[in-house]
Amino acid sequence: MNAEKLLYALGDIGDDLIGQAEDRRPARRTALKWTAAAAGLLLAAGLGIWGVRLLPFFGGATAGAGGAGHGGEGAESSSSVFMSYGGPVFPLDVLEETPGLSASRELLYDFSPWDPVWVSNEQQLAERNDLTPEERREYEEDLQRWFPEGGYEQTSTDLLVTDRYTLENSSGQEAAVTAVYPFTGSFQNLSELTPEILTNGRGAGAELLAGGYSSGFAGAVGGEEDSEERLNLQNLDSWVGYWNLLKSGEYREDALREKDFGQLPVTVYKFDAWSAPHEEYPAATQAISFTVDAEKTRVLTYGFEGLEWDSDTGFQRHSYFVPDGMRRSTETKLLAVVGEDIGQYALQGYQNGGCEAGEEIDGVSCTVTRYESTLRELLESLTEEYLREYTDDSRGKIVEQQRIFDLYVNAEEELLRRYGLLSENGAERYDTGRLEDVISETGSQQRVFYQAFKVTVPAGGSTEVAARMTKYASYDFYCSGSENRGIYGYDMVTQLGSGLAFGQIEAQLLHTEQLEIVRQNYGFDLGSGITRVSIDPAQQHCYLEVRRAQRGD
Repeated sequence: MNAEKLLYALGDIGDDLIGQAEDRRPARRTALKWTAAAAGLLLAAGLGIWGVRLLPFFGGATAGAGGAGHGGEGAESSSSVFMSYGGPVFPLDVLEETPGLSASRELLYDFSPWDPVWVSNEQQLAERNDLTPEERREYEEDLQRWFPEGGYEQTSTDLLVTDRYTLENSSGQEAAVTAVYPFTGSFQNLSELTPEILTNGRGAGAELLAGGYSSGFAGAVGGEEDSEERLNLQNLDSWVGYWNLLKSGEYREDALREKDFGQLPVTVYKFDAWSAPHEEYPAATQAISFTVDAEKTRVLTYGFEGLEWDSDTGFQRHSYFVPDGMRRSTETKLLAVVGEDIGQYALQGYQNGGCEAGEEIDGVSCTVTRYESTLRELLESLTEEYLREYTDDSRGKIVEQQRIFDLYVNAEEELLRRYGLLSENGAERYDTGRLEDVISETGSQQRVFYQAFKVTVPAGGSTEVAARMTKYASYDFYCSGSENRGIYGYDMVTQLGSGLAFGQIEAQLLHTEQLEIVRQNYGFDLGSGITRVSIDPAQQHCYLEVRRAQRGD
C-alpha cells in the first residue's frame, strides 16, 4: 500500500497522531483530462498589458562573482551571502525602443532611520485605546517595570532610497514611453516597500504589477533549489539569484501580461451547523471519506486539519476538529472538487484528530451543502475571509485595495497551477490541497513587483523621474553564530532588467552618523568625507555592508 496520513494540529499532538506510512512519498500526480476549461490553465498570450512590444533589455557583462561570500579569487568585489536577503535596488527601464533616449542615474542612500528614537512609556500607553481602566492600570505598571527609565530607544536598519533619473531625448520628436520600475518584496510588506514614483516632481500615477514566486524549493533538510524533493521554500540569497531570474526577460514579460485563467468550475461542499459531545471529547473530530480517480479529480480544502490518502486506490479521508466556539480555528469548512465529482462519501465522528480505527464516536453531525462555483469566485471569497481574520493590518488592508487584491488572487491561482494540485508536476509542499497554505504563502513569498507608468520626454529636452522607497537590509540571524551578525547589507544593480543607456551613475550617502562601513565596492570613505562617488555603468553590481557605529565614535 502506498498511503500517507497528515494532521495539521492546533495544539500539542502526540507523534502517534502525526501519521504512519509504508511509503512517505505518494505517487506523482498526472494531468487531469480537461475539457474546454483547459484553456483557463494557460497564461494569456500576446502583447503586454500596455499594448507595446516587449523588448530584449539585457546587455553588458555577465554575472560575476558577486554574492559568493568573501575570500579567494575576486574577493575584493564579492558581497556577502546573508541568511535573510533584502534584494537589490533595480534600475528603471522603458518598454519601447526609443532612438535618442538616454539616461543618467543618481542614488541617494539616507540612513536617517538608523537614528535612535525615544519611545516613552506615556506614548506606549496612549496608543492602547483598547484597554479597560483596570487593564490600563496594569499595563502602566508593566511599562514602569519593563522600562524604569521611562521608555526605550527604538532603532531601525531600514534604508531610505531615492533613485533619480534624468531622461534625455536627443531626437527631434517627442518621446512618449512606458516606464517600469522593479522592486523586490512580498504582498504582506507592499505598504512599506512600494516605491513612490514621481515625474518632474509630481505623482506619476503608476500601476502596480506582480511577478510570480521568484524563488524555488528545497528538501526537508535543505538542498539545491528545485531539487527532486520540494518541501520547503528556498528564497533567493544573492543578487546573482535575481540575475538568473530576470536575465531572459521571461519573468518580467509574464508579470506585465494580463492574466486570464478562465472560469474553472469547482464543486463545493460546505460543512456547518455542527453538533458534537465536546464535554466528553474536547478534540471531537469529523471526517469525510471517499474514493476518486486521481487522473480525473483534484480535491482542495479550507478549514480541514487532517488528511489521509492512498495514491494506489484513490481513497481520501479529510478531517477537522468540530468547532466548539473556543478553539482558534476558522468555522469555514469547505471541500472543493476540481474535475469529476467525488460521488458517494461517508461522514464519521472520532474522539480526536487521529481518526484511528476503534476511536469512532456517535453524536457528531453537521449540515453539508453542495453547490457549483468557479475557482476564482472561491479564492476571492476565502482570501477576503482569511486576510481579515488571520493577518495583521498590513495584509488585512489588501482587501480594501481592489487592484492589489486582484493581483493577490491572481498569484494564488498561478501558484495552484504552477506548483499546486492543479499542476502536472507540482511541489510536494502543496500536495495536501490546503487552500489556507496557498493563501498564506502567496502573501509571504518573495517576488519582483513593477510600477508601470507613462513618461513623455520633449524633443531635445529632458524629464526627471524619481523612485522613493524604503529598502530592507540583508542580515544574518543573531542566534546563528555567524561572523556577519550585526552587519547589514544593501545591494544595487546598474543594468539588470534595463535597456536604457546610462551615461552616468552616481551614489551618495546621507545621515551617516550612526554608520561604520565594513565592506563595499562603491569607493565611499567616511573618514575622509567621501560620501559621493561615481559608478562605472559597466559595473553590474554594487554593494554596501555596514554596522552601527559604537557610541562615542
